[in-house]
Amino acid sequence: MERLTDWISEEKTEVSIRHDRFRDAMIRLAAYEDTGLEPGEVQYLKDKSEPRMVVWTPAYQSYYSAGDEAECFCPVCDSDVVEDDDYFCPTCGQALKYHDEPN
Repeated sequence: MERLTDWISEEKTEVSIRHDRFRDAMIRLAAYEDTGLEPGEVQYLKDKSEPRMVVWTPAYQSYYSAGDEAECFCPVCDSDVVEDDDYFCPTCGQALKYHDEPN
């Protein structure tokens, strides 16, 4: 990825850039560029970090009355989530939730 902030250094920042808001935006952009991630990769990671509801087998009645036959699956990759308290899918890394939480 082409860096837009190569011309900025901490020494030049105070002298070259007069407007605080612009300087602050350039410093924040430089920190983002330091990650080495492309915008699409950042969006992918953001999507993975937002918990999604697991998919339960038809035997499932409710979270608190799930029997031994109830199984849950990842909503993204359909892999079996072995433990029903895993916070992330062991296969694809998707953040998981097991019941709707109040807003």
